[in-house]
Amino acid sequence: MMKSTMGRRKETSNIGLFLIILYMFFEYVRPQSFIAGLAPLHIPMIVQSIIILSLFSCDFERFKKRETVYFFLLLCLMAAHVPFATNNYWAYQITRSMTLQFVVFLAIIGHLHTFHKLGLVLTLWIAVAILCSIAGIAQGGRIPESGFLGDENDFALFLNMMIPLAFFSGQAARSKRAKLFYYSGVAVLILGTVSSMSRGGFLGMLPPLLYCWWKTDSKLKTGIAAALVGSLLVVSFIPDKYWTEMSTIQEEGLNVGTGSQRAYLWRRGFEMFQDHPLIGVGPGNFNWNLRYYEPPDGFAGRSHAGRPSHSIYFTMLPELGMMGTFLILGLTWVSQMESRRLNKTIRKRLPPDKKDEETGRLEAFGFGFTGAVLAYLVSGAFLSVLYYGHFWLIIGFTVATNRLLKERLHQLADETESPKRAYHESSDNRWQYARRIGNHPFAR
Repeated sequence: MMKSTMGRRKETSNIGLFLIILYMFFEYVRPQSFIAGLAPLHIPMIVQSIIILSLFSCDFERFKKRETVYFFLLLCLMAAHVPFATNNYWAYQITRSMTLQFVVFLAIIGHLHTFHKLGLVLTLWIAVAILCSIAGIAQGGRIPESGFLGDENDFALFLNMMIPLAFFSGQAARSKRAKLFYYSGVAVLILGTVSSMSRGGFLGMLPPLLYCWWKTDSKLKTGIAAALVGSLLVVSFIPDKYWTEMSTIQEEGLNVGTGSQRAYLWRRGFEMFQDHPLIGVGPGNFNWNLRYYEPPDGFAGRSHAGRPSHSIYFTMLPELGMMGTFLILGLTWVSQMESRRLNKTIRKRLPPDKKDEETGRLEAFGFGFTGAVLAYLVSGAFLSVLYYGHFWLIIGFTVATNRLLKERLHQLADETESPKRAYHESSDNRWQYARRIGNHPFAR
């Protein structure tokens, strides 16, 4: 009796849900940066500590995923670097930050075990992203004093990742009000990316938009609607200087301006990887090892020691080596392939006209997460954002969604088998009755 009561308490408790919402509120809204007196209280650290304790109330079976193993092994690799890295302090800080990301990852897959909880958190995250976009538009394409959203390139990256999630949520919504909210949000997120004037943000916005179009059932209607809305946005809100700035992408490439600086840093990063191919130089240590790979006169007559690589790939390879790269890419591949397989199975078993809202939204979440990962992989090619929280949150949400989709498939299988089982049971009963009255041929 005690065991069942404990299980029931775990399943019905909303404390974990509240903690995740609170964590994401302080992570993205950051009220401590503009409300006097909040910063010294260290509320985010307190919330993270309580989240750690809350994990003991979860069903540990939910943690038994390949993604969890990959993430844990990645942390072990990073922790092993701390005593030996060139800069132990930064290796420790990055490892500590990623450990907290792992805790939140576990909280997501442990606490968001119902559609209602997962849907609520994702809806709030989309709403926060839309508000951040509006705030960024009002302040010139970024949000000053707000951590990663204070840089226009990082600001554009986050908005690009949220575009497909908002779009597919709109696709799955049933009410006109919900559709209006999500589709308007897509337009606001696009305008937020435009306001950043980020060339990397522009390049990173195109693949998720194309993915959204590709995954829609009525591509012609969606294409026409997107063209009309895009034309309206261009005419009404996007200034000429934006297109002038974007035109410099082809002009500069990797040979002129900031493009040439990135190419220089990427070459140094690859040389660093060649010297430390297996496990790299340690998390957060590209900057501190760069001086050993620069020529005497540096680049353009000055040293770039201490600068980041400006690419997730040339952060991953030199800092974590082939082992770390395999774990991160494996983590991404496993979650995305399972999502793809589950969505494909759902579409086979449930025609669109028989799909309930819950299943439709779970399927939409899966498409949205894939689009978000695509935006991250493209936008992140030009940014040092490997250890930012967006990507690891998306992986956690993907794992939670995959589990709910798998449960839905099991439910569909049970519903399909129940009539068959009832038929066979009734057939057996008729056979036994016939034997009793002597009418069955075997009873003679």
